[in-house]
Amino acid sequence: MIARERLMEMLRYEPQSGRLIWLKSWGRRRAGNVAGCHDKDGYIQVGLDGYRMKAHRIIWLIVYGELPSVDIDHIDRNPSNNILTNLRLATRSQNLINSGVPCTSTSGIKGATFSKQMKKWHSYIQKDKKHIFLGSFRTKEEAGLAYQQAARNLFGEFHMASPSLTNSLRIT
Repeated sequence: MIARERLMEMLRYEPQSGRLIWLKSWGRRRAGNVAGCHDKDGYIQVGLDGYRMKAHRIIWLIVYGELPSVDIDHIDRNPSNNILTNLRLATRSQNLINSGVPCTSTSGIKGATFSKQMKKWHSYIQKDKKHIFLGSFRTKEEAGLAYQQAARNLFGEFHMASPSLTNSLRIT
């Protein structure tokens, strides 16, 4: 783990842009250049002194003086948007609820899975490592809507409605 003092010696945070800027040149890095590169998930990672850290965690440490014991959530789901107003503390459950449709989804709608045995769409949600069955539905949209409503009730501000589902079903 890199000390806050070392990070502040080498990096400057620009709150308006959410970028980290090198303060000193070293190796191939040049003072004044943007620090970090994107990983496979879209997060910006910065390497320094043999350590690699996600930029949003460095920013939190620089701004608030300590690393949280919980997750740091990107409110808009954009992992490279490190503007301070886009970052908030979140439990693992809260952070996961504010994620998009999983890449393994066959329905394209978060919370909707098809049961071949029942020939119906099922909806589940998870909170605090507990799976909650929300019901069986005729359509994947109905299953997705049940998920959206449960997410809103269980997670409040951390719930973000799926744009495609919101547009087709007019969730309010």
